[in-house]
Amino acid sequence: MLGNSLLVWALWGAPWVGIAALVGLAIHQRRLIKRLEGRLNRLLGGSEDGSLAAAIEAHLGRLEEATREVQALRAETQALRRELAGAVQHVGMVRFNPYEDTGGELSFALALANAQGDGAILCNLHGRRESRLYAKPLRGWQSPYALSEEEVRAVRLAQKGLAD
Repeated sequence: MLGNSLLVWALWGAPWVGIAALVGLAIHQRRLIKRLEGRLNRLLGGSEDGSLAAAIEAHLGRLEEATREVQALRAETQALRRELAGAVQHVGMVRFNPYEDTGGELSFALALANAQGDGAILCNLHGRRESRLYAKPLRGWQSPYALSEEEVRAVRLAQKGLAD
């Protein structure tokens, strides 16, 4: 009896299992084909006639355009860096009271310099009756003129990028 049921299953059930496996395999293959078609459509999306050669030509054209834009941006960046090197980038200011009969720390020393430490130091001495403004050159964070204590502090603050 057992041999008969096994024979019946082998004759009738096994082919159906094989057919089901083939249907499952066909469904899986169809999914893979759809995925590949999507990738191919994305690749060929840049071409007018849908050919691979036209798509590659279109992609190469966009790549060359992007390369030109990057080169232009590099040139512009270099020009900006050259301009920026001469611009005032460092500022240091110290307020102080040089005279005993005045208050409010209205006098100041102001150091203005570029990246190399070239610039100027402005020192304003404010008094009750008059105010005086002095300017001294700055080269490499040094001045050929004697600097007051406040001016030296202003230069140090400018070097550090701080304000008092």
